[in-house]
Amino acid sequence: MRDRNELFGRQGESPTSAPRPMEQRIPVNVYETEGDVVVIAPMPGVEAEDIDVEVLGQTVTLRARLRGPGQEARRYVRHEWSYGPYERTVELPIEVDADHANASHGNGVLVLSFPKALSTRSIRIPLQQITAGEALHQGHSGHNTIREGLPDQREY
Repeated sequence: MRDRNELFGRQGESPTSAPRPMEQRIPVNVYETEGDVVVIAPMPGVEAEDIDVEVLGQTVTLRARLRGPGQEARRYVRHEWSYGPYERTVELPIEVDADHANASHGNGVLVLSFPKALSTRSIRIPLQQITAGEALHQGHSGHNTIREGLPDQREY
């Protein structure tokens, strides 16, 4: 024989109950590519104008409002679909450049792509082949400097 929770879902829930407000959060997937952090969130039935994305440091907050059908009275036999505001705050794994983010919304899916902040990217610095004497005459900026009155540094 089936147990009551199996018949009705979560414990204490009736077949006509809608999810509790704190359960109305947006599920997300977050992944990294070489240059970006990508956040994907399903938002079926939510219009683009009802979605708000806010970024502060490494934190992204998604807010959405799912509008329900008209306000006419209905006698539900089963009511599982909830309407109203949804919110989710996600901590990103690294700092991003929010000013250059891309966002798209289609087929009920929100996709956010944030370039990684330059300070978090690995940058390859090309080396220049120079002689030892030239190396001693270069300053910290990599440009040749004039060293007047110094003996020839080629004797090591």
